[in-house]
Amino acid sequence: MKKYVSMTAGAMLAMAVSVSASAQAVKSNQGVYVGVDGGFANVPSLASPANHRVTSETKNAGFIRGALGYHLTPNWAWELGYFGTGDFKQSGTNGSSNYNAKYKASGADFTAIYKLTAGVPGLFLKAGVSYAEVSGSGIQFSDGSQSASGMGYLLGLGYEYDFTRNWSANLAYTRYQRVGSVDNLNANVLGAGLKYRF
Repeated sequence: MKKYVSMTAGAMLAMAVSVSASAQAVKSNQGVYVGVDGGFANVPSLASPANHRVTSETKNAGFIRGALGYHLTPNWAWELGYFGTGDFKQSGTNGSSNYNAKYKASGADFTAIYKLTAGVPGLFLKAGVSYAEVSGSGIQFSDGSQSASGMGYLLGLGYEYDFTRNWSANLAYTRYQRVGSVDNLNANVLGAGLKYRF
């Protein structure tokens, strides 16, 4: 996990440094913006039934997120997002019976974003909270149900490039911790997106 985060952060930083500072002369002003981003989510581990051997897993799934935000200053913004994933899948056996399970998550997050305007203009950090539901088939959580929901939190970093005063593109890594309030269900999300500032 640490290696994955380091590689992702290093790649984004290298991209940011390679872009000329003059190209980032356009700065985002105060005001409302909307955005959309997509990519993939990876879960390091999926829960499996006791006394079963996992025979196959799909730990990567598609990820999409829409956002409504407000720039307080050129550096600070608040953002409200809604996200969803594709299916994470797992199959296994205990010798006499087989199982096939799949999980997916959807929910909302509220994030504070700090964007650098000097040094490496466009580099940003983010932190926030999420409320998500994890549901599926062929799975059971600790209470015996096939869904779980609750609070979690997120941390991330990325790079945003301003094409014009209104339009920008971004690449970001986000760690969603305790998705749906499930202790061992965490997701690493790598995505790219577009933003329009009004």
